[in-house]
Amino acid sequence: MPFAITYYHLVWTTANKQPTLTREHVGVIIDTIDELCEKLGCKIFALSVLPDHVHIAVSIPPRMAVAEWVQQIKERTERAVHEALPDERAAWGSGFGVVTFGAQNKDKVIRYVKRQYALHAENALTEVFERVDE
Repeated sequence: MPFAITYYHLVWTTANKQPTLTREHVGVIIDTIDELCEKLGCKIFALSVLPDHVHIAVSIPPRMAVAEWVQQIKERTERAVHEALPDERAAWGSGFGVVTFGAQNKDKVIRYVKRQYALHAENALTEVFERVDE
């Protein structure tokens, strides 16, 4: 396999951008994303799950298309929530947003992802990192 370092900031929303994700959902979603990323050879740098969307800074191997990765994550997390919380559902919207970034911006992007709750409260968002096209 060729040498490659790929950095992505990804964001996706719940169906209809409804704030449906509870604390119980968040734990299952984070655990599932961690497990799948380990299996796929991805490295998570930061992950935030909010009531209506998810942000992640991640490195995805070049053998895998970003859209394929997102699809697998969405499918697996929806299934995991249903299995762990039979009376609950996690339903994702159809789209996602992706921005690539270089090593020199990695710390800045990680901070952005980790500070999602504060940034939303302060209305100090970076538009390009929040954009999701359905």
